[in-house]
Amino acid sequence: KKMMGKVETYCRKIKTPPDLTKRLLDYYEKMQHLTHGMDSKDFMQDMPVHLRQEFANHLNGNVFDNISVFRNCPVPFMTAILSHVQPTTRMKGDIICMEGDVGDEMFFLISGQVAVYKTKYGRVGDLKNGSFFGEGVLASGRFTTRNATIQALKDCMLYVLTKWDFANVSQYYPEECSV
Repeated sequence: KKMMGKVETYCRKIKTPPDLTKRLLDYYEKMQHLTHGMDSKDFMQDMPVHLRQEFANHLNGNVFDNISVFRNCPVPFMTAILSHVQPTTRMKGDIICMEGDVGDEMFFLISGQVAVYKTKYGRVGDLKNGSFFGEGVLASGRFTTRNATIQALKDCMLYVLTKWDFANVSQYYPEECSV
């Protein structure tokens, strides 16, 4: 609630257009609902490793049940991944990533629907719950550009895994991390 008030005050102060202010407030409201007003990564940072992993499993354990890439992964690997993902939300119409931009995150679509666009072909498909995209940026040791634009067709809940968090996990699970 405090964040919402700060955003509203700041937007008024810098004369943000009303439609943009509404989108910002909607975003923070959805994030508050999604995270219950707490950044779990900050919250878990001071925990001992085993407690952090157990808590991450509790928070996110069933999130990846429908994501095929993780279906047969060992529990210790999944625990490590779960302790690094961060929830985020995107509103209907938002561009999640843009073809040609440098990418450093993989996305897991927990709820909602997105469209996939390629410059040469236009709209090439849609993705829904249980889908993932952006995995190509994790596999490369260098910066990689996005090969498609992803746009939210509905409000979406996503989990994000950064290239750096994936690299950290892959040190301990090299076989499981061959995306």
